[in-house]
Amino acid sequence: MKTIEFCNKMRSRERVPILYFVNQENKAVRFDGKSIPKVCVVMSDHYRKNGKWSGSEFEIAVSDDWTPVIICEPFEGFKDAEASISSLINEMCSAEITTDQLAAIISVSPEVDSWDDKMTRLRRTYDRAVANEKLLATLK
Repeated sequence: MKTIEFCNKMRSRERVPILYFVNQENKAVRFDGKSIPKVCVVMSDHYRKNGKWSGSEFEIAVSDDWTPVIICEPFEGFKDAEASISSLINEMCSAEITTDQLAAIISVSPEVDSWDDKMTRLRRTYDRAVANEKLLATLK
């Protein structure tokens, strides 16, 4: 079991980090501030009120079977012409994950929430990256 710290406070350019957990079977679970059976236990949380910069800091114990991944929109936003999935992962994920694990994260993301517009752009960028990689594979 490992312990991590996660802060969900808004970052510059109104970028909000979201924590997911992925495992080797390409299952993904979104962290919503509460313990998740067999995945993680919230050891402590502290909410700090500060207007639009309000947020919580969590200390979380994570099962060794799960990898924590903090997703945050890249500083320059999502690029429509992203060259590869690996570059997309490198820009916005806090951990090295597989293409299938990113696909799992995208699939469990809610359709409607405060991050919906950004997730829509992420899905579109991801789909284009997959298409690019398929086209590149035909050239080899």
